[in-house]
Amino acid sequence: MCSGLTAFSALKKIGPLDGAERVLLIGCGGVGMMGIQFAKAVLGHAPMVADIDAARLEAARACGAGAIYDAADPGTPERIRADTGAGPAAVVDFVGSEQSFALANRVVRRGGRIILVGLFGGALQLPLPLIPLRALSIVGTNTGTLGEAIEMMSLVRTGRIEAIPLTRRPLTEAESALSSLQHGTVTGRVVLVP
Repeated sequence: MCSGLTAFSALKKIGPLDGAERVLLIGCGGVGMMGIQFAKAVLGHAPMVADIDAARLEAARACGAGAIYDAADPGTPERIRADTGAGPAAVVDFVGSEQSFALANRVVRRGGRIILVGLFGGALQLPLPLIPLRALSIVGTNTGTLGEAIEMMSLVRTGRIEAIPLTRRPLTEAESALSSLQHGTVTGRVVLVP
């Protein structure tokens, strides 16, 4: 429920899109991988995805991402804008770091939305006049509502949401699993088994 509802609620905050508009998801951890699944079902097309880890990008491709981008590559913002015309209509930042927000801000089109989900941390330094001049919306979100949970579970029951990568580890490896999460070396989710 946590990663699913968080991703689903974030995608619902994008609002209506026309058929040509694209969405970029930043971060392919457990919540980002769920975001790929829900984006395909809710938005009707595979999202673009950016991450700094090549293995997570390949996992994202296997889970149905429409295009993948190396977020650490300095040429990525230009490639994303070129692939979308004026930039994505919305960017969902599942990382929430200064670097991930900077990428989101560089690529989102005029009049677009940045949905900030991740809690990695940092500070935001943004010239305030650019927000109204670009007609930019910045929306924060954390988990979701009961209504969204009911809607999400109805969607899951249709069978249109595929499972994300899952690694089972013994409960005795809890500390090691948390360390892996902290270092960003987990693809999908880890389940601790007693």
